[in-house]
Amino acid sequence: MEAVLECVHEIKEPSAILIEEVFNTAMDYQMCLDTRVMAIHSLGNVLMELKKSNEEASVKKKQLYVAMLYRLLNTPQPPIFHDAISKVIFTLKPT
Repeated sequence: MEAVLECVHEIKEPSAILIEEVFNTAMDYQMCLDTRVMAIHSLGNVLMELKKSNEEASVKKKQLYVAMLYRLLNTPQPPIFHDAISKVIFTLKPT
């Protein structure tokens, strides 16, 4: 799983299925914490690609996942996981 997450940043046009699977990995409590944090960082990379797109569908997808990340901040998670989420949200904020 980690090898796949390390390569996600190379994908320039991520599919909805890929984004969903990366998000699901981040949410999978059966995964070790390092893998979940890696998934959050990978999700940030994928969402950055969507941020670069001006297509309405991509913008809506990005907004949906950012909203989900905000909701995750309100759940009990280890501090390192919350920090990873916060960094991704900060990176994705409009400039």
